[in-house]
Amino acid sequence: MAILIKTLALGTITATGTFFIYRPSVSPVPKAALLKNVRLLNTGAAEVTLKWYFVPKASQVSQDALTNKRWLVPRDMKIPPGLTVIDDVELTLSAGDTTNNADAIYADASAANVINFAISGVEKET
Repeated sequence: MAILIKTLALGTITATGTFFIYRPSVSPVPKAALLKNVRLLNTGAAEVTLKWYFVPKASQVSQDALTNKRWLVPRDMKIPPGLTVIDDVELTLSAGDTTNNADAIYADASAANVINFAISGVEKET
């Protein structure tokens, strides 16, 4: 079973509302993941409000926040322009059996196309 140290996700939150960020790969074999570091950068000229959360497998994102979303940063965290937020608290994500049945990370930003993110960590075949 291979252990892969890698950039797990890299991109920009391109929409307001619920935005999918990352879940462990299930193809060709399911993998579990360990998130080691998350960087969130506000590239815009104004403050952005961000919700960053974990959804356990077998849950639906549309359910009430208190029953299935687990906040990873303070809810409605404000990120000033030009500021980078670094979260280096490890988080494990379990492997799933299908693409939509695995632990996942989502975000919700008050503005589109201004929050860049980078997640580094480890994936391991299960």
